[in-house]
Amino acid sequence: MPKVIGCSQTVVDHEGLVINELSGNVATKDDTCSIGYVTVSEPTSEPWLTLDYDEYICLKKGLMELHYVDDGSEKCLKMKEGDTAFIARGERFRPVFPEGGTEYIPVCIPAFKPERCHREEGNDSAVTKKLLELHEEEETPTPKNDDVKDIIYHMCQKKLW
Repeated sequence: MPKVIGCSQTVVDHEGLVINELSGNVATKDDTCSIGYVTVSEPTSEPWLTLDYDEYICLKKGLMELHYVDDGSEKCLKMKEGDTAFIARGERFRPVFPEGGTEYIPVCIPAFKPERCHREEGNDSAVTKKLLELHEEEETPTPKNDDVKDIIYHMCQKKLW
């Protein structure tokens, strides 16, 4: 049955970059994946990032550059409206937004957590402090053994049981 599982939460609002989490550890208290909606109102960039999750970036509007190092030299993947990029777990990259009016949808598997996103700006930045604060509240209780129930899912028609 369909159900509402949470609502959009603004997790970053800094220097023209606004990230609204639609699903994930803050918006829905679910670590399976996170889905965001990002708007960039003026040219900006993020620091170099190394992720402990896979990320898909779906560019809806504007331009985006993904800087990375390959064979010792910096390279740049230029994305245009409608492109989707994949960043594998463990890759180091830097998102750059050369113009305002950019919008994209990031999907992270598993969901974003500050300890899974290594930002090369230190823990003193306003963005990092805000993310750590938002994710402190997300502690999900570990079920006790007597709370765990065995569940059997049948993957065939009932008449074949």
